[in-house]
Amino acid sequence: MPVRLRADAWRPSPLALACLAALALPAAPAAGQEGDRLGAFVEERVTHDDNVFRLSKEADPVTTIGSPSRADTLFTTAAGLNLDLPVSRQRFLGSLTVSHTHYQRFSNLDFDGHDLRTLWQWQAGERTRGELGYADSSTLASFANVSGTAPDLVGLRHAYANGTWMLNPYWRLKGGASRLEQSNSDPARQVYDAEITGAEISTGFVSRAGNSVGVGVRAEEGRFPQPQLVGATLVDNAYQQVGAGLFGDWSSGGATRVSLRAEQVARNYEQLPQRDFEGLLARAELGWRSAGKLSLLLVGSRDISPYEFNRSSLVLVEGAALRPALRLTEKLELSASLDYARREYLGDPAQALGLAATRIDHVRGASALLAWRPARSLVLQVSALRESRSSNVPLGDYVVNVVAVSGRFSF
Repeated sequence: MPVRLRADAWRPSPLALACLAALALPAAPAAGQEGDRLGAFVEERVTHDDNVFRLSKEADPVTTIGSPSRADTLFTTAAGLNLDLPVSRQRFLGSLTVSHTHYQRFSNLDFDGHDLRTLWQWQAGERTRGELGYADSSTLASFANVSGTAPDLVGLRHAYANGTWMLNPYWRLKGGASRLEQSNSDPARQVYDAEITGAEISTGFVSRAGNSVGVGVRAEEGRFPQPQLVGATLVDNAYQQVGAGLFGDWSSGGATRVSLRAEQVARNYEQLPQRDFEGLLARAELGWRSAGKLSLLLVGSRDISPYEFNRSSLVLVEGAALRPALRLTEKLELSASLDYARREYLGDPAQALGLAATRIDHVRGASALLAWRPARSLVLQVSALRESRSSNVPLGDYVVNVVAVSGRFSF
């Protein structure tokens, strides 16, 4: 179905007007800055995206979206609160951001989003500490991972708890549990609604310098309230997953840090066992920070089903990333990222039923961000992103360029 177009100029939402009114108020005593317990902010962001629906170069945009142009300009207005409250040995952190995004042309994609995060960093005595947290967010799903032009608001609710007990000065015991719930507003994508419950426990040795090595196990169960219709078969995507592995963290004088994780994982589906997966997952990080203003982070990973993808399909992701950052002055910082990922959709039920071949994507991205803080309460940013994807499925490729300018005022 062609999307609805509008070519009129931006009309600020009620939220935008409220934020602009706040900016016009006389400056209040400094709040929301470093060291403050409660702060507020307003932010305006303008983004130009030259391929909103991540269309293939072979696709006809007139037929697909009803327009010869794939591009649009987005206006996002946001306001929020931040909390940082220490109480004795406890610390309570929280943030709430509400936003409205308006598309200048594809106005049927306009949406209101939110991001709520709470965290209790608790401590009991000298040897025991941990975290109890909750996050709730709603945002528009990326068109990079779904076909079609219908908007889909994805809601994520994540609750977690963990604790660390120092058995003695050198040995540490950790445990945790979590639950993630994902919901989709688009009826066609509600088969991706998910309920993921997990638990883990680990033990490790910690040196006097803070370096550590250890072993751990974890288990995960995934439930999907809506069965997925594949051909003439209704598929239940429920699964159980267990894993065990090694970890290590090492730093040298604060300049170099190395983090390694390796885990043998087995995932078993309740239906269509030919989708089952067993293999080694790993992640390695090398961080370096000079005595001056330059820092580098190099990441390599082999993982499955990150939350950005449809959880009903097991996606094996092998990738690497390089992220440099340079502080040019006390008020000006430049950062960048180079990313590559190979994504193999191993758990696709259509593949298990012999209705489709295994999909494989190659995604490359390069981005840069320039942040300037001309005043203690004001941050201005300019960013640019170029991302490309090649795929072995028809019309699975795309190229997109995104440029954004934003300003945030804290008070």
